Amino acid sequence: MNLLLVDDDSTFRFIAKTVADKSGVAKIIAEAVNGTEALKYLSNSLSSGKGIPDMIFLDLNMPEMNGWEFLEKLPHTLDGKIDIPVCILSSSISTHDSDRSQTYACVRGMIAKPLTQEHLQKMRALIAEA
Repeated sequence: MNLLLVDDDSTFRFIAKTVADKSGVAKIIAEAVNGTEALKYLSNSLSSGKGIPDMIFLDLNMPEMNGWEFLEKLPHTLDGKIDIPVCILSSSISTHDSDRSQTYACVRGMIAKPLTQEHLQKMRALIAEA
């Protein structure tokens, strides 16, 4: 499973990449520090025929474009060509955020940070079921 990791915290990205590499379940193929950078990556990947991620791991609280704004713009960027599942990663998962995340068809789950190998296995299983 190839992942796009969208999070503004460089320490978290480093730890997540280490966990993904050690898990044997997933590999982080790209990182973005905010939603704007992630949308540019996806747009460039689609137009160039480059590999796109199997899943996006998305933080909610980021500068410039947060996770909610990213989720609003994602379908327009993908132009209906592909459906990439999204897993929201957050340091605080509130009921409000959980309820709101369910309004987006692409969101397959919400995980409390830090990312673990068990989280990766769970998300891989969800992709396989879809």
